[in-house]
Amino acid sequence: MSEEKTTPPRPCPKCGAALEPQAEGKVTCEYCGASLDADGPGGAKPADPLAELYERGREAFARGDYAAAYETFDRITDEHPDEHEAWLEKGLAGAYQELTEEGRVDADELLLRLEKALELYRGEGREAFERKAADRLGAAALELYDHAVQRGADDEANVKGLLDLLFFWETSGSDEAAAWNGIVRLAEETATPEGTRPLAHVAEKYQKKIREKAEAEARAATEAGAKAAAEAKGEAPEEKAAPSRRKSGRTALTVVGIVAGIAVLCVLCFVILAVIVSVS
Repeated sequence: MSEEKTTPPRPCPKCGAALEPQAEGKVTCEYCGASLDADGPGGAKPADPLAELYERGREAFARGDYAAAYETFDRITDEHPDEHEAWLEKGLAGAYQELTEEGRVDADELLLRLEKALELYRGEGREAFERKAADRLGAAALELYDHAVQRGADDEANVKGLLDLLFFWETSGSDEAAAWNGIVRLAEETATPEGTRPLAHVAEKYQKKIREKAEAEARAATEAGAKAAAEAKGEAPEEKAAPSRRKSGRTALTVVGIVAGIAVLCVLCFVILAVIVSVS
């Protein structure tokens, strides 16, 4: 008995997202909105020349031909200036090309391309697109750093540019901890020819963040374990009163005591006054 063959998802030629195979009709990418014709059980094929250009540019980028990739995405932005995805791809291709050919990283230019892409994004899910873009830029920053080290281009200026990409990953991406670790790595490894470490303060700042996050997670795990153990024994977990609550409770009791004392004194005065009047 032969097993039924399953076709794996094919990446969208425009944004790279996985597309489920579809035998008939059209496939619409839920991430970038590209419209594609179904291509039998094999998946989807580009429905228009624009999608074919995206595919060509991505293939060039994947094989390391960054000049061809940049040229392709540059053509898309010229012919279709509202294509937000192409601006991001163009920025990435340009950054890799500049590092491999000129030995420097222009992170500012890449961030400008990203800003342009976000400005042009019109569909729903803008936050998801920004998060996805941040994740891509973060991963690209680490890869670009490896390329820079291999080429001896890991000087302070280049590293600071890559740190800007990692800072964006930290604030807008989906993996804050990975961004922190990347920042620490770059900041720790950067040194001048004289042996000084100009970015040591950055490394220390993010090492502290990593430690605090680990400590908070450890405390949360300990508290969760204690609560689970108490529930297993049928005991209600003890709640520790906050110092502010205890203090406010003591203050309330003190006020009540003072008021009660004044009331008692008033009653005694009234009684004494009544006795004096009756005697006279």
